[in-house]
Amino acid sequence: MEGGLLQELQKISFASFRFHLRAATELHLPPYKGSTLRGAFGTVFKETVCVVEHRDCDRCILKLKCAYPYIFDTPIPEDSARMRKYERAPHPFVIDPPLDTSTNYEPGSSLSFGLTLIGKAIDYLPYFIYSFERMGADRGIGKGRRFGSGRFAIESVSWVDADGTEKPVYDGKRKILSNSFHPLTIRDLPESQDSKLITVHYLTPTRMTFEHQLHVTLHVAFVEAQRVQVGASAEAKSVHVEHDADAARAQPASKAPNALQGRQISLVLELDSAAVWGHFVMGVAYRGKRMFEEAIAAHRRAVQLSGGMAALVGWLGLALGLSGETAEARSLLDGLHEHEAHGYVPPTSFAWIHIGLSEVDSAFEWLNRGVEECDQLMMPIKSYEFLDPFRKDPRFGALLRKMNLEP
Repeated sequence: MEGGLLQELQKISFASFRFHLRAATELHLPPYKGSTLRGAFGTVFKETVCVVEHRDCDRCILKLKCAYPYIFDTPIPEDSARMRKYERAPHPFVIDPPLDTSTNYEPGSSLSFGLTLIGKAIDYLPYFIYSFERMGADRGIGKGRRFGSGRFAIESVSWVDADGTEKPVYDGKRKILSNSFHPLTIRDLPESQDSKLITVHYLTPTRMTFEHQLHVTLHVAFVEAQRVQVGASAEAKSVHVEHDADAARAQPASKAPNALQGRQISLVLELDSAAVWGHFVMGVAYRGKRMFEEAIAAHRRAVQLSGGMAALVGWLGLALGLSGETAEARSLLDGLHEHEAHGYVPPTSFAWIHIGLSEVDSAFEWLNRGVEECDQLMMPIKSYEFLDPFRKDPRFGALLRKMNLEP
């Protein structure tokens, strides 16, 4: 590692913790729990620290000293020599969700997740613990929390030292937090045998943005050191048609994925023809270009390879509905309702198919459930081009405000 970069990294301190939870009621969670934990935490954290009625951070007199904007809307210091072109700095915390795909937890079951705090955010550990305690006792997480499910208690919090050993720092029963931990830097970590080689394994969903746009980037792009965007543009289009899915279908088709995009996606599929997400991304790209026949074929292949993953079925149903294949789209919708009786189905899967079928009211009902259940596929809602016809609907603005994406 270059000396200058190493010296800069050594200035960054961090502390990693493990939260050990015990289910007080039934928990019904999605297979990937990161968005659920982070979304619910953000809501409770703001409720915990905010003392003004209007709840608008941008016009709050306390925003420079308040914990919430520092954690969730971290400003760039005015005298900073770096990142001056960015509006916000990266958030100083990382939630490391459990990687097991279990969706149902009985009362008494255990669950744990990791939390890494960076720099000054380490001082806010008590806020994090208290907010997660409030979340478990009052708000709940996951499906059914409005009816009393989703409650949990923090049994303990441990600090993770440089060699991975956990040392207790918080007792959930006694409500006592000790200071028996200290921040680490990369100097405290075991040295790699080859510090010039970094291998990145994506264990959880990853969002990449560049120039304020959400990008779906294939891992082979790193080989060529290029950013590759596939799918629809994240920029808002200039034409919005309110509640008119037929008009949306009639919009002129965009060009097919360019040569570089097509080459990158094809390379992934050549390396592994059974790459589920390669076919899925190809389907998203084709649908964004209104090439529905190709989109349906790619999405259908992704569903087959995934064994019928509910999250992917919704995207196939969307493409079918938008292309006019409403009978098959409705059949998929019925199948998702049957699947919901014995397994988790992301609310967005229902919403996407209803959008394809021009059933706007039902779509908004499921989108609201997506916000309630912290469906991770709600996160890029401002970039989905198939939602353009509905952006003038007051319900869409309400969704954005519920997600803190608009004031």
